[in-house]
Amino acid sequence: MANGDDHPVTAGADRIVISVDAMGGDRGPAAVVAGLAESIARSPGIAFILHGDEAVLKPLVARCGGDQHRSTIQNRRRLLEKLGLVTQVSNRGA
Repeated sequence: MANGDDHPVTAGADRIVISVDAMGGDRGPAAVVAGLAESIARSPGIAFILHGDEAVLKPLVARCGGDQHRSTIQNRRRLLEKLGLVTQVSNRGA
């Protein structure tokens, strides 16, 4: 998987792209990433954009053998900056 700005995942006639909050879930990011890796292995026409903390997600993706052409990590802070919300949440530790 790649950084969202370096290798964007794009949808097309033969590809479905799903955007996922990878930091949530009852069992945390490790379970989310493992499930996405399994989905990628089973479904050649699927790709993911993972939203969350890049420092947490990159090692998890590397352990699962992530495919940079089928998935990308969109760092939460960069997303908030793009939306103009970073100053509103930065004081709360986001």
